[in-house]
Amino acid sequence: MNLLKFIGEKTKYTHKKYYWRYYIHGNKKRLHMGQNCIVNNCLFNTRSGHIYLGDNVRISHNVMLLTGEHNYIKKEFPVIKEGKDIIIGDNVWICAGVIVIGGVTIGSDSVITAGSVVTKDVTSNVMVGGNPARIIKKIEKEL
Repeated sequence: MNLLKFIGEKTKYTHKKYYWRYYIHGNKKRLHMGQNCIVNNCLFNTRSGHIYLGDNVRISHNVMLLTGEHNYIKKEFPVIKEGKDIIIGDNVWICAGVIVIGGVTIGSDSVITAGSVVTKDVTSNVMVGGNPARIIKKIEKEL
């Protein structure tokens, strides 16, 4: 059986049985993934910046990481080409339906709860949620 035909063209499959299914809107060289990331049905918009995923990042279903931004004041509605990078630290879990807007940094060991819209930086070791996302609680690391 042709596994790529079964799970889709945008899927990469490894011997570890992790799979990544995503779409990159923009330059694919602007997406940088660390080690052991798991991505499920995600849109990476790299039109206006780079997207950096640290190690052990988990992205659930229907997540959008959007660097794209338009200059809505100009008649041509041009896309801004730079300056809207998204940086995600190590060991971050992004739950289903999250939207992350360009220019945001998410600190390591954080959780973004389902349906959240992240418009500002998120510190490390916190759980955030809502629209716009706000800190729900601090996460105590196990020793």
